[in-house]
Amino acid sequence: MRAMLNEYEDEAHDDPVDYDEEDEGEYQATGYEYTRYEPGTEIQVQAKPLPGPLAPPSPSLTSSESVGQGLSKLQNVPSVGSSVVARYTADGGWYPATVTCITPLGDGHNLYRVMYEGYGNEEELTMEHVRLPSKKTAAPRKQPTEKKSSKTSGGGLLAPQGVTKSRSVPGKLGDKKGKRNNNTNANAKNTRQPKKKEDTKKIRIEFNSKKQNEKRKSLVKLQSNDTKDLPKINLVVVGHVDAGKSTLMGHLMVKIGKIDQRTIRKFQKESAIMGKGSFAYAWVLDGHQEERERGITVDVAVTHFATAKRRVTLLDAPGHRDFVPNMISGASQADAAILVVPAKIGEFENGFDRGGQTKEHATLIRSLGVRNVIIAVNKLDTVGWDKKRFEEVSNHTTAYLHSLGYKPTQLQTVPVSGLKGENLTDRKDVGLTHWYKGPTLTEAIDNIAPPKKPADAALIMIVSDVYKASQGSTGGLTLAGKIESGAMIAKDKIIVHPQQKVITVKAICTQGKPVTVAKAGDSVEVSVKDATDDEVSIGCIIGHPSKPLPYVTEFKVKVLTLNYKIPLLAGQNVIVYSLGMGHPAYIHSLESQIDRRSGELIRSKPRCVQRNSAAEIMVRTHQPICLDSYASNPVLGRVSIRRGDETVAYGVVASTVPLKSKK
Repeated sequence: MRAMLNEYEDEAHDDPVDYDEEDEGEYQATGYEYTRYEPGTEIQVQAKPLPGPLAPPSPSLTSSESVGQGLSKLQNVPSVGSSVVARYTADGGWYPATVTCITPLGDGHNLYRVMYEGYGNEEELTMEHVRLPSKKTAAPRKQPTEKKSSKTSGGGLLAPQGVTKSRSVPGKLGDKKGKRNNNTNANAKNTRQPKKKEDTKKIRIEFNSKKQNEKRKSLVKLQSNDTKDLPKINLVVVGHVDAGKSTLMGHLMVKIGKIDQRTIRKFQKESAIMGKGSFAYAWVLDGHQEERERGITVDVAVTHFATAKRRVTLLDAPGHRDFVPNMISGASQADAAILVVPAKIGEFENGFDRGGQTKEHATLIRSLGVRNVIIAVNKLDTVGWDKKRFEEVSNHTTAYLHSLGYKPTQLQTVPVSGLKGENLTDRKDVGLTHWYKGPTLTEAIDNIAPPKKPADAALIMIVSDVYKASQGSTGGLTLAGKIESGAMIAKDKIIVHPQQKVITVKAICTQGKPVTVAKAGDSVEVSVKDATDDEVSIGCIIGHPSKPLPYVTEFKVKVLTLNYKIPLLAGQNVIVYSLGMGHPAYIHSLESQIDRRSGELIRSKPRCVQRNSAAEIMVRTHQPICLDSYASNPVLGRVSIRRGDETVAYGVVASTVPLKSKK
């Protein structure tokens, strides 16, 4: 118990919330049943699980299609009174609904007001979140979780494949199209039913020969001894919306020569025509037309660059609260993070203390195992490079990160200006140089120690993108993602989970270079055969036949809860995030409340778990997922839990209930 609390060492937060009559409306607003007893008795809150979401099949897009091209595949456009399937913002699920009103937005775009069938609540959505049911889709069932399809996004539910355009970075950043990290509907992710256990056993026997294992070990060891290449790290950029993340990293790409001056001048001209001249550098990474028009990042952009001492895979994550699932998808692949906080008066306070995303992003990267953080105090030029403002922002941010368990040696603080390009690779402004003598942003990146991950552990790779090979090649699928543990070798037989489809590795590339062996920590593109895009989708887990991954639907989690209004209750529907993917679940029982500092038991079987506390809870998922205890497999043992549109808890898996033992 104490080991878990050491892993997530925390300072005291607010006192536990007391519930009074004003809370009754809040409980009812969330859909939970509130029962008040006579004076002198206890107050109880009972939660009843709502039926699971129904997600419609969506047009299958190639990696280079735009949003408009994808939507054009729909045969008709919804009209008032049309029966549709619409995305519910609170949980990311897709539900049957009826269009009640349409508001034109110009340029052929509409805003649709829909009413969800059986719930009565309404919501206004843009076209990409409203779909006409496919002709092949049967009428909604009472138990939609039983509906199966060959095309799913890692789930038993029919899930939309995403219609956002590939986020390829222009210029020299890559030749392949379709490199994206698309998790637009991550809240609605589920898992397919795995094959019977007997099938898994046969696969293991077939490939688990001593000769093959010894050959793999020797190849991996030989590759591990090759130290010619620079150490590699995966770096995610997080922070509140409008903190300047994309501008900061886009300008860095220009400064280090990854984007030529001709391209950036083109962006400056085009952005000025749209009245967004200050967004030119952000366009380096924000490639979607929607992102450029709205001025916010929606999807996770992936690119590669090198510093003097490191080869970096960069993941630029969205900061808006509507796209937290996308942010989780990017952060789950990271070894380190740049937390961007603006020094501009009011902006820092809005992002940190007034319902912003700075705290949630910091909490999520901690829960996902990100060990090192660079705090980039951005927009310091807007306050005249004021040293006192820099110290105020950095001290406030550092104190919060310390409360999450980060040690001083794991944090660096760097003053920067993304728009001016100051202190990214060098510093020239006298306003900064007369008092700051610390590292530049690239020097801070060089200071990050590469993670040590054993290559002989079980192979685990998360598929972040799937696309077909370009014309003129030998054909087949390419799977992109990060190897979380173990190693992969060209010509390997690998297993796609949860489908348990055995496929063959044709070739492996890391950062655009072909390799024979890819190890834990590498971001790779894997060309495979014996697989179709019906059988492999974003969110799948790749393993090796010699070390099958465990499946569970019930597990105990040691959690630290965050600052919320509604307590955690048995029966509540939640989304459990593991390895960046969301899985619909519910809280089966509350086992115990524990002291977050000492780990000692406070009470068994509590009625609820209040905010800013520690507890053990039993969770059940609707479909089997790959998960293990943290002690057995740290990669599969970390989870974060979201309820609606907020993160409510994070922690480690204490134990699991094997599927075979369940009656």
